[in-house]
Amino acid sequence: EGRWGGRQLLPRDFARAATERQNAGGPPVDTAYGYLWWVAPTAPGRKAERRTFMASGHGGQWIWVYPPLDLVVAAASGTSPASMARGQAITLIRKDIVQAVRALGR
Repeated sequence: EGRWGGRQLLPRDFARAATERQNAGGPPVDTAYGYLWWVAPTAPGRKAERRTFMASGHGGQWIWVYPPLDLVVAAASGTSPASMARGQAITLIRKDIVQAVRALGR
């Protein structure tokens, strides 16, 4: 919500709006889009303020934010269009990184 280390770095209303659906989005992520952030739908039964969002750049550069675990994952890589189409980065996060963090008791 725009806070880091107890400091409000961005206005709370802007941080919320940036990570909420502003339009339908499209390729390459094919999910809703906020202000410079791709916004994943909130899973049923989850609080709306705990949504997941990500930034996706050229060649496989991305930042993925998963508030339920206070987790931010960033990648600076050279990724082929084929691997991006298969969603390998997202699969890595969802299946491996999130499970590893949960196993640590987060």
